[in-house]
Amino acid sequence: MLTFQGAVSDTGESNPATLTFDDLSQQGGQLINGKMIYYGLNFKVTGSYTAKSSRSFNLQAKAKASDGDEYGHGDSSLTISLKSSDGNDNKLDGTVKVLAGGPNVGKTYKMNFERG
Repeated sequence: MLTFQGAVSDTGESNPATLTFDDLSQQGGQLINGKMIYYGLNFKVTGSYTAKSSRSFNLQAKAKASDGDEYGHGDSSLTISLKSSDGNDNKLDGTVKVLAGGPNVGKTYKMNFERG
């Protein structure tokens, strides 16, 4: 299991996030057992990733409102694009776009993680 600690940020604001998923193959494939804890919500993360030499991730994250939304925003859905900036999957950098849930629908934020 790989665990990454990081943040989702925008100008003047940064919120912690934790991303976990099963070990990755060298060749690429489907992300298995992905989870992200962000803004009090427990997201299920799915998607694909490329070979280690130029590792990138195209992910979707979904959380049910009943699983931690105390603000009444409804179910949440995000798209996440990450790249391994060091080639060793120790640092992942990219963006996250809010598709549904909350007042920030349509906004894109920076996302940075380091393996814990």
